[in-house]
Amino acid sequence: MAVVSKCVGGAFVLAAAGVWWCAASARQHDCPPSVFRDPAPGNTAALPVPRGPWSDGLARNWFPQHQRHAKAAATGSISLLFLGDSITEGWGRPGQAVWQRHFAVLDGAHFGIGGDQTQHLLWRIEHGELDGLAPDSVVLLIGTNNLYTNTAAEIAEGIAVILREIRTRTPRSHVLLMGVLPRGRAPEAPERAKICELNALLSGYADCAITYLDIGAQFLNPDGSLRIDLMPDGLHPSAAGYELWAQAVKSWFYAH
Repeated sequence: MAVVSKCVGGAFVLAAAGVWWCAASARQHDCPPSVFRDPAPGNTAALPVPRGPWSDGLARNWFPQHQRHAKAAATGSISLLFLGDSITEGWGRPGQAVWQRHFAVLDGAHFGIGGDQTQHLLWRIEHGELDGLAPDSVVLLIGTNNLYTNTAAEIAEGIAVILREIRTRTPRSHVLLMGVLPRGRAPEAPERAKICELNALLSGYADCAITYLDIGAQFLNPDGSLRIDLMPDGLHPSAAGYELWAQAVKSWFYAH
């Protein structure tokens, strides 16, 4: 079952497929400020930086992708926006059919770039990917690529800064903050403990304009191993995995 944290002014509601979410008004903004505290000095996960060919091979097309996102944002016609890394980018493939079935009619868009860490998404937001937009909802999934370079606390601080930027730039949007999905095929995979620690911190960010949703358990077998049908490479969802995510998001989207 998905895990959703309690939020100020909200109430737990059971939606389809056993997904729990926290119902609260997307237009309230008397939210507690704790999520917006400044990060620790020198926390690389919270310092906006771009990527480029000099950083890694995956980043060769990073800036053109960013420019395409910024151009799409400038149209101002997006109601549901997904922000993230390659998992979000995967809505274009292998999740494309799922996207068309569920989100195309909602004026949805997905701004994800493979390999991005929190600091890269933060830079993208500060350089145009929210300019001109006022989406009703923003779905944020980021942080898995920081697992090998930052502590859970540092990653959580980076995500807090992203949440602050979203609220500053599009204050009427409600954010669906996703828990980082499991990775590593076995339950004893080293990433698992850090993901659990990170998600525990992220769950504390829920307030009247942020809902936290963790669907990670649905990607696991009863013994804790990853379901290969949903995450064939141990990290990225299959089409069936995207269908699972879509159902959870739609349950929340139509109710909040």
